[in-house]
Amino acid sequence: MLPAILAHTVGPEGEGAASLARWSFDPIIILVVLLPAWLYARGLRNWYFRPSWFASWRPFAFYAGLFSLVIALCSPIDAMSDDLFFMHMAQHMLLQLIAPPLILLGAPTTPILRGLPRRVRQGFVRPIVRNQLARALFGLIANPILVWAAFAAANWGWHLGGGLYQSALESQGIHYLQHVSFMAVAMLWWVTVIDAKPLRSRLNYPARALFIGLTMFQNIYLGASLTFRKTLLYPHYADRTHIWNWTPLEDQQAGGALMWVGGDTLLLIVAVYILSVWFDAREKQSREEERRADERAARAAAQEKRTPVQ
Repeated sequence: MLPAILAHTVGPEGEGAASLARWSFDPIIILVVLLPAWLYARGLRNWYFRPSWFASWRPFAFYAGLFSLVIALCSPIDAMSDDLFFMHMAQHMLLQLIAPPLILLGAPTTPILRGLPRRVRQGFVRPIVRNQLARALFGLIANPILVWAAFAAANWGWHLGGGLYQSALESQGIHYLQHVSFMAVAMLWWVTVIDAKPLRSRLNYPARALFIGLTMFQNIYLGASLTFRKTLLYPHYADRTHIWNWTPLEDQQAGGALMWVGGDTLLLIVAVYILSVWFDAREKQSREEERRADERAARAAAQEKRTPVQ
């Protein structure tokens, strides 16, 4: 779908063609990606006896998550996002719905901690982890209700919050802040949904599905607000979308539809998977209870046979 859209949208004189091949390697972004990649690899080398839950696919998931960050922030997607709100929305979906779950599925906590220098672990990380105030603060920040509210507030605030989005398009510093806030709330959101081993979600499986459903509800409303709006929200795109043969409103509506349909489709898949895991767990528990009941009945019957009749 995306290649077809791009093939159609390149301007008649190929004005947008340069963006299709433009990669930008911001030193800050490269550092943000390479540092955890190196720490993770170093930690794996120092982790000789790994638990059974650390499957062989987890490192692939982690590095796929980091790679998706590179695609979002360094590839032509970033260059085109300056001309098209649709591509900016695709970039934000990578930052919120693709990279965070992949990174967390890679169970990065233990490898990255093991990858840190011993002095940093013992002199900096350990005191923080053992500090009661720090643990209480993290517990507050990771509260599912607050996480849901923060995720919704970040998306609504940046997209419809009185010019914040326009400011991010005009200022590199505010743009960095926007991306950091999207990524931060998304990581907290996915920690609530995924068991990022050895950490566990605070919610049971049905509650996680409800958590996702409530997020889908607000996402539908926000996406629809963008899709069906008849006025241009972001003047930045007013004189740029013609390069791609789109009107500014068509671009805005396509971006809203991507948030609405694309985002909720991904979330629905996750919710269905979580419910299937829950049903499987309940079925296994039921079979285990039946097996134990059968064993108890068999032992009772054997005991009766051994007991002499008075």
